[in-house]
Amino acid sequence: MVTRAMRMRGGLAGLLGPLVVLAIAALAGREALRYGLWAAGNPGSGLLPLIACALLALLALLDLSRWLKQRAAGAIRSEDQTRDDLQRHSDAGAETGSGPVLWWRVAAYAAALVGFALGMQYLGFVPAALASLALAVRFGEGRDWGRSVAVATVTVGFSWLLFARLLSVPLPAGSWLGLL
Repeated sequence: MVTRAMRMRGGLAGLLGPLVVLAIAALAGREALRYGLWAAGNPGSGLLPLIACALLALLALLDLSRWLKQRAAGAIRSEDQTRDDLQRHSDAGAETGSGPVLWWRVAAYAAALVGFALGMQYLGFVPAALASLALAVRFGEGRDWGRSVAVATVTVGFSWLLFARLLSVPLPAGSWLGLL
């Protein structure tokens, strides 16, 4: 069994990830500010990107604080120690999710993304998102059809309410009615 300490990132490599993400969030946030946050009583083009940057920066800071706490507690192992421990426990890959890449899952997600991009033009946002998300959950995650459709319906419904109704973002309606 792989312990929690074995999965911790070691040394300065564990510090690099959160710092890079924090820098990207800061640069993207600066660019979002250039678009404006509010215009004529409505959200500006830069509001949602700025919110996303703030959330990204918050997650990076949380990861950084976790790393600093682990380092202070002496719980971070060196890269060599971690690699040796993982080699000894290589049969535990399924437990940690660090096993081999399941290419059929990657293919399922890629197909769903391509289908979504192509379907948006003809079907519109809601049908394309429902179909692609349901298929991604069904084949990418291996869930049953009922759960796949339920997850897709709740997610797309929330997205539609947030963007189309609350923020008044025009979502593609599609041209499928013109094909009939």
